[in-house]
Amino acid sequence: VYLGCNGIREEGAARLAGAVAANPSVSGLWLKHNPLGPGGLRALARLLRGGAALRVLDLVNACPGEPGWREVVAALADGPGRVERLY
Repeated sequence: VYLGCNGIREEGAARLAGAVAANPSVSGLWLKHNPLGPGGLRALARLLRGGAALRVLDLVNACPGEPGWREVVAALADGPGRVERLY
């Protein structure tokens, strides 16, 4: 699912994470250049911890410097480990 440059903010990222969690056929999520905010990053961290089928995750320029990044990194390090490509 490519959704780069769409102005997706915290609420949208949380809804999107829920939709991806409910659909195991989604294997790639491109969210580059979206202002996801700390809440959006936390939602993605929960998605990753929940065992999402994502193999590709693109977060290039998605809220650089936000505190939620630590949670995303921790989820990637401690989660089920399905993500093969991280941008």
